[in-house]
Amino acid sequence: MTRRLPADLAGEVTQHLGLLADEVDAMRDAVAALLADLRFEHLRDPEARVWRFAAAAWLEPTTDHLRSFVAEHEQTPLNSVCYLPVEFLKVNAELEVLGIRLLPVDDLRIPPAGGWFSLASPVGCVAAVETGGTSPGRMAERARQQAVHSLRALRIALREDRGVHDRQLRFRLSTTYAFDKHLSGWSERDDDADDLTLGGDGIKVIHDQPIARMPLHPTTDIGKKADLALRWMERAWLAGDPLVALLYLFFALEGLLGDKSEGLKAHGLAFRQTMLSYVATGGFGHPNEIWFLYDQVRSSAVHGEIAPEISSDVVRSFAGNVRATLNNYLNVAGQHGLTKRGRLLAVLDYHADRSQLVAWLRTHGGPIWTTYLDRLEGAGPC
Repeated sequence: MTRRLPADLAGEVTQHLGLLADEVDAMRDAVAALLADLRFEHLRDPEARVWRFAAAAWLEPTTDHLRSFVAEHEQTPLNSVCYLPVEFLKVNAELEVLGIRLLPVDDLRIPPAGGWFSLASPVGCVAAVETGGTSPGRMAERARQQAVHSLRALRIALREDRGVHDRQLRFRLSTTYAFDKHLSGWSERDDDADDLTLGGDGIKVIHDQPIARMPLHPTTDIGKKADLALRWMERAWLAGDPLVALLYLFFALEGLLGDKSEGLKAHGLAFRQTMLSYVATGGFGHPNEIWFLYDQVRSSAVHGEIAPEISSDVVRSFAGNVRATLNNYLNVAGQHGLTKRGRLLAVLDYHADRSQLVAWLRTHGGPIWTTYLDRLEGAGPC
């Protein structure tokens, strides 16, 4: 990475500093350390602060810049109570449960409603969570995480009470919070929706896709699998948790192209999806993304392991891949007059150009493909 040194440090002559990979990693670690330290979590744009620190250290290597950095930016963490409204859950008196306090909405300790902070229905109580730090936003987020954890455990534990219905366990945190009457804020829910006005070019985009021609009641095996995938994809779009959305998207992809008898399921699914893209469009994306998400994330989650964290951007990209796969699936089935999924999979497994994809993966796919491709070439169709 090469960046220009801050003008007020470098002087009149424009200078640039080139960083090696380990130095870039060190800067990234420094930013993470700042954000993890309550004394410095208040910093806005910590990346810029760390870059300025690195630039000063390079320009004056004999000076102790760390001491001055700490003196300039350190703040003493403050302890406070964050008040988080809870929707669809009522208490008649203060309850201390699972690490948080639940207060009736008329409790005098709760800041008055106003600004961002709201106690309007369906709020039924307020979670009071002790937290500390130097950034109100980050303090509120930590309090929210504690409250979400406590409500999650409360929800599951309450199900043991046979007098409680499942629908009564859908209580949740509201989007607002307050520390006092002067300091309040809000955060978006993961499953929040935005308004959409439909018309114009949007209608053309809809009708140009094979999905638009899917019937309400499919009669063929191809149609039924496509409808199943469509339903899983819809669940993914409505899910707020990226991991849950990813699982739903894989259920859709497996409904279209999966094979329960395969040993290396990640390889088979990624290979077949790539082959489908090639047959439908003449091109394809690198299959390693699907392989990694299936092998490292999907499989870990489904088999009771702790799955790696994934971002909404990763899931959004994968969702586009699955959507394209559904359209390609319908197009190829229509072009070949296929009504059974097994016949479509045979078209992919026995395609004349399969050997070209095998050769491409041996060159560009990396060692993760070696065992699968050896078996593929020795046993016929995938």
